[in-house]
Amino acid sequence: MRRNVLLPLVFAWALAWGVGGPHPARAEDVAGLFRLYREERNGELAPRLEAARAAHPGDVDLRLLEGLFALRRDEPERARRAFAAVLDRAPDYEDARIGLARAHLFLGDPEAAHAVLAPIARRLETDPDVLELFLRIDLARGRRDLAEAKLWRFREVHAGDAAMLEQAGRIARRTGLWPGAAASAGEDGWRAVAYARREWAEGDGARAEGHLALSRSMPDGSTIALATDWRRRFSREELGVSLVRTAPLPAGTLETAFAFAPGGRTLPRASAGLSFTAASPGEESGVFLAPGIHLSLRRYRDGTAVIGGPQLALRGGRIDAGVRADLARDSGGRTDLGIWARFGWRLDGRLRLVLAAGLLRDDEGRREHEHDLSFGWSWERGDGTRPFCDVGLVHRGDTAFASGCGVAMRTGG
Repeated sequence: MRRNVLLPLVFAWALAWGVGGPHPARAEDVAGLFRLYREERNGELAPRLEAARAAHPGDVDLRLLEGLFALRRDEPERARRAFAAVLDRAPDYEDARIGLARAHLFLGDPEAAHAVLAPIARRLETDPDVLELFLRIDLARGRRDLAEAKLWRFREVHAGDAAMLEQAGRIARRTGLWPGAAASAGEDGWRAVAYARREWAEGDGARAEGHLALSRSMPDGSTIALATDWRRRFSREELGVSLVRTAPLPAGTLETAFAFAPGGRTLPRASAGLSFTAASPGEESGVFLAPGIHLSLRRYRDGTAVIGGPQLALRGGRIDAGVRADLARDSGGRTDLGIWARFGWRLDGRLRLVLAAGLLRDDEGRREHEHDLSFGWSWERGDGTRPFCDVGLVHRGDTAFASGCGVAMRTGG
């Protein structure tokens, strides 16, 4: 009799917690999925995460990863549902609370983001990621005063901690909280970029070019970059050197540039210019527009020219685009008008599609067109090095195939 009672109980327990039951996934399986997420191996992660979620619908770690992955793929509503489901099951899961606040901010609801994040405000003074999220929420709510106060409080608490002060400087630059929020000298180390590109076409009109730049962040929050550019066309080679300083201002960013190309033919032999880009409140969440203006004085081998005009950048999410107008007046009385546009679309963490176009018209009505369509990809090596390549088509009277490769590197201290 007792045996007949135990068998149904054992069967019921196996049905509830055995195959197909809502039991949690194995820790090593979850760790493997999070590793794919950190390494941005999105193609592998998507099907494996979907299968794991179907097999373990009650696992809060998998649901958290679903939300994080949805944010990466610009699916904030799906991310919001995933993080909210985690908090329903585990109200003390702070990573889910942070994720839900990010989703609300991406959806344009900073008040909801603030309400979600408020219970973990104690982490403001110890966790730079939480601090930055609070700052972005305050800025999106129009409370720059609160954001600046939080940042200054963080710096006061960690006045003797160089690493934390460096974190504060990075956050200050990313959020645009200037002046006075830069970190100590030498933070972020040096950055170097090397790039070469060649057009493949008949004749000697195809271009080849190379670019090498070295930049470093300064104690006042500005960035100094020294670059060398090489260009070859029609069997002529040119070499130019430029120095650019980018400085944050309360209302935007000011860029000052000086360039020299002693034997330049198409490159200016000497130039000096200013470019101002206004700050945009929309930068704190979603897509934003950043208007600006530029002005430069350039000395060519056959005269001097003044060039200026408006510019507009569109950034956020998967988009990186911009348009610039150039009105040039040279010492010989000639006037040229140029319009340059660029549209970049990030397909995922590694792939990008870029379309660039230009139109140049002189005062006699002559026009020149230029179009460049390229497909690029990059990958992180985990040691601060990021190789990248691109292939595409260039149309400048004739159409040519073009390809390029480069590497971006970052060093410490």
